[in-house]
Amino acid sequence: IDFDCPHYVERPPVESNCTATISNAGSLLRIKAPRRMGKSWLIDRLLYQASQEDYFTIKLDLEEADHHLLVNENYDEFVRWFCLILGRKLKLENRLDDYWEDGLGSKYNCTLYLRKYFLTQVKKPLVLALDNVDLLFPYHHIAQDFFPMLRSWHEGAKTRAILGNLRLIIAHATEIYIKLKLTNSPFNVGTAIELAEFAPAQIQELGNKQGLNWNPGEINQLEEVVGGHPYLIQRAISATQQGYSLEQILERAATESGIYAHHLRSIYALLDEYSELKEKMIQVVNHEDSIALNPQDTFQLESLGLVITEGNQVKVSRRLYRDYLKARWAV
Repeated sequence: IDFDCPHYVERPPVESNCTATISNAGSLLRIKAPRRMGKSWLIDRLLYQASQEDYFTIKLDLEEADHHLLVNENYDEFVRWFCLILGRKLKLENRLDDYWEDGLGSKYNCTLYLRKYFLTQVKKPLVLALDNVDLLFPYHHIAQDFFPMLRSWHEGAKTRAILGNLRLIIAHATEIYIKLKLTNSPFNVGTAIELAEFAPAQIQELGNKQGLNWNPGEINQLEEVVGGHPYLIQRAISATQQGYSLEQILERAATESGIYAHHLRSIYALLDEYSELKEKMIQVVNHEDSIALNPQDTFQLESLGLVITEGNQVKVSRRLYRDYLKARWAV
């Protein structure tokens, strides 16, 4: 992986904590944040750093999986695809038929393939990063076996030295739809990292790296509308570079003609798909102050980046969402 991004802004101590975790044999690193908060950028940076330490690195984005692999909910088919694509990324010959034995079960076969083939061929630490794993959550017949298998690899490093060469990174936006026994889940072991929004100094740094010199007042104006969301900040920087003034950007921010229109429509469509969640968000949008929701609704909306918590209550995470959704729902 060639990571040469001059615009990358660090969020100390996130990067150093992640690097320290990866250096441990058999480690499991979990990166959680709402979508477009910079998880993939962070993964790319970590893999680049690991490659400089002479580790093998693989990144597999679950968006690469064909739709039929998921909707069929055939775990054996999915896990064979998983092994095939990892082998291709490692530039190893496909030897699934040599290791796969009917009757042993797909989890056992996949683990055997990892231990006896991948890790013995690589012969040095392998960092395997799985991005967007929450795409598997709605597919129970896959998730109920795949995620416990990942945990078993992490825990297996305690007794099998070869598994110590595997370092797992799992990135996800939410845990909404996943129901696993605590003893089987990889989401309650290892090292957890949650990405925070940018502080004003980091917004300033991101702008400076791209030739902008916003003053504190301008940064404050932008923050009042979009908060410190990295993607939303970057969209404003890109629009400024195209000749838009910050005043123009903010004036149209929550409209269909603004630079955030596509992002806002995707949020609207998602909420429209889940009517119960939409009703809860309408309640939140309709209150200037924070309100109480049940823990599950709070967790779902927070995972989507739409609310922030204040004690046991929630409020809209940024004015951009409140203004747009209020206008669309006419509440």
